[in-house]
Amino acid sequence: MINKIFTIFFIAVLFTGCTEDDPASIGAAILDEQSKPIGNYDESLVPLAYTVKTGGIKTSNQEVEILGSYEDPIFGNVSASFVAQFQLPADPFPQGEFSSIDLKITYKGDAYPNNTTSLSAQTFEVFEYKDTINPKLSIDNDYYSDDDISTKINLSNVLGTTTIVPNIGEGNILSIVLDPLFGQALLDSLTVQNNAGNLNNSRLRVVLEGLYVKSNNVNQLNGEGTLMYLDMTDFESKLTLYSSYMDENGSVVEEEYRLRAGNQSARYNVFEHDYSTSSIAFGSTVATNDNLFIQPLDGSNVLIKFGDSLSSYPWAQGTINNVTLALKVNTVLSAGYEKPSTFEALELNNEGELGVRYEDESSTLFYTTSGPIINGEYRLNITKYIDKLVKGESENNGLLITPIDRRIAGDRVVFNGFNSILDRSRVIITYTTP
Repeated sequence: MINKIFTIFFIAVLFTGCTEDDPASIGAAILDEQSKPIGNYDESLVPLAYTVKTGGIKTSNQEVEILGSYEDPIFGNVSASFVAQFQLPADPFPQGEFSSIDLKITYKGDAYPNNTTSLSAQTFEVFEYKDTINPKLSIDNDYYSDDDISTKINLSNVLGTTTIVPNIGEGNILSIVLDPLFGQALLDSLTVQNNAGNLNNSRLRVVLEGLYVKSNNVNQLNGEGTLMYLDMTDFESKLTLYSSYMDENGSVVEEEYRLRAGNQSARYNVFEHDYSTSSIAFGSTVATNDNLFIQPLDGSNVLIKFGDSLSSYPWAQGTINNVTLALKVNTVLSAGYEKPSTFEALELNNEGELGVRYEDESSTLFYTTSGPIINGEYRLNITKYIDKLVKGESENNGLLITPIDRRIAGDRVVFNGFNSILDRSRVIITYTTP
């Protein structure tokens, strides 16, 4: 996975060290007796930690589509929109006169935040997607969350809009009536292809490359809104052309021609963040707060950097047995939101690119609200990385801590920084002396 670090914000400054009288005993209290590595303990290594903004993440053909906007009290405004391509149905081609067209999308039954207290009216809009510059929308291509969608839609031509309070229960339907002029033109174009015997999915995608669905909520208050999880591959998610004709008996026959996305059509999410209302001290070179912030959906992650003179530490003179990065969850600021369950640590090179994972076999961090072993912390084994730094075998550009799973999800977590007075995040080193 290759990402680019665009903007780095200082969240923590270098802490001078540990205040305990016996540094060797500090880590022992938080480790279970059976899992405790053998050797001396040291927590005097306190890195610089930054909250960073990463580049786009791949969002094409995921299990969910996310739609809506939310004014997060800490992270500011986040909005999610998506693009979907369609396939021809098995329905008989309509014979009658066009009457109407609508788009229906199935709710997945989850949301961010996952509660009903923030639910408020949202406006959703539908646009036609046309990429006249790049290769046509295809399931074989990769698409990313920072896609410049403005070059592929005409914002002045809204095909349909609805303002509702989302009903996020699983299986419920979001329904948007579309412009009948668009529906008539679509049916006319498909009819031409059908009459010529040329109607197939390739021809459909010349007529209609895709639709773009977004929210338009400019007046949300702090804590209002939600990001809804939708399923465009569900059987009930469809773009339906309605028509009717009179049969030989004089009875009106209603027709539905249902175009569906399905698993063979391209789909991808676009995420946008507005940090102007965020309470995070972005851009500050002084630790005006003690916290580190992670939000998926192409949001913020944490970059951790270590000093250039690690070999001068006493533990570096011996044998390094284990190095654990323990990230302490701020339970107050993280309350009420789903947290990522697993993370990975990715080493940066001189160009800011992300590459090596640490550790390949131990890259899972765990979280629990209680318990003597984990103690409300995410933990990651970074022994190999620290060993490389001590030996001068790494470029020492830092580790990016980012979610492994649920990156296309409205999760978030706030950590106590490495310079927090109470319950700080730590680097726990176990070593043996010669």
